[in-house]
Formats: sequence, structure tokens, C-alpha cells
Amino acid sequence: AKVCRCSPTLSLSFFHSLSLSLSFCMSPFLGHERHTTSHGLSPRAAASHLDYPASVQSDTQEQGTLPRLLNLGQFPSLEEVSHALRFALTEPDGWKYHPKKGTAVLAGLAQKGLPGVARQVLASMLSATVAVDVFHCNAAMHAAQRCSAWEQIMSLLADMPEMQVVPDAFSFSTAISSCHRSGR
Repeated sequence: AKVCRCSPTLSLSFFHSLSLSLSFCMSPFLGHERHTTSHGLSPRAAASHLDYPASVQSDTQEQGTLPRLLNLGQFPSLEEVSHALRFALTEPDGWKYHPKKGTAVLAGLAQKGLPGVARQVLASMLSATVAVDVFHCNAAMHAAQRCSAWEQIMSLLADMPEMQVVPDAFSFSTAISSCHRSGR
């Protein structure tokens, strides 16, 4: 049985401020359908960012990145994850130059319900100076959402500014729905 600890600080005022933050962050995108993100997607298409072409997904699986991470179990150390990602992060055709590959691996971890591994992947990317973007963070949040780990979602949402990532509508929606589902 999963035990969730309530935080008395998560109140109605929290959700109000979250809503105001969402309005502020999304204001440049409202009414500008042609604006694109770092992955070349419109803001509306960003909501379905976990659906990638088979070529991106198969390329990631051929390299063995996702299977190597899955073999580490639910709670690998940062060192283990960094070791498993060493080629994917640093090779010329790797995540540094093709961020969709990293997002595809994070989406695979989300499908398997491994939020701890996804969070370690983000940490490994940062330590290898690979840029983390909103799509990477949203995929990690999706992994936590599949496990009803609202605390991890809120933690990641709070850490996004430190990673120089601006949360988007999907980020806030995930946080709000996870807290609502858990009765927070």
C-alpha cells in the first residue's frame, strides 16, 4: 500500500498561486498558434509531446539506453544511471544534439512507472551539461503521475526554475491533477 503524507502548506491559496503562475507563463503563447518550442512544436502540440515518431523511439531502443536503465531497477544511484547513459549523453548523435531521444527514453520510463529513474536521468543530464527542457521534465512528471507520486511532481515543478526550464500548461496541469487525485 502506498502511503502519502499530507502537506498542510498545499492549500487553496497554493492552487490559486499555481493558476496565476500558469497564466503568467503561458501569456506569450495565448493567441499565437504559430509560436514553436525548442522541439519545433506549437504550444498546442506540446500537450502530446510524448508521442514520438517510431524512428526516434526505435533509435533509442537500438542503442540500448532504455533497456540498460530498466535493468537498473526502481531505485538506482546517480552513478549507476550516469554510467548507463554515458554514451547516449556524449556521443555526436546523442541527446545533447538530439533532445527528442532523451525525451523518448524518459517517456519509456514513464510507461514503466519509474519516476525515481526518470529523476536520476534528469540529474545525469544536468551533470553532463546536457540541456534539460520542458519536454524532459514533463516526461519525468508523467512517470510520477502514473505512480500517484504527487510529492515528486511538486518537487520537480519547484526545481524546474533551477534547471532554467519554464513550466508549461502540461506541467501545471499534471501537478494540479495529481494533487486533486490524491485528495490534496
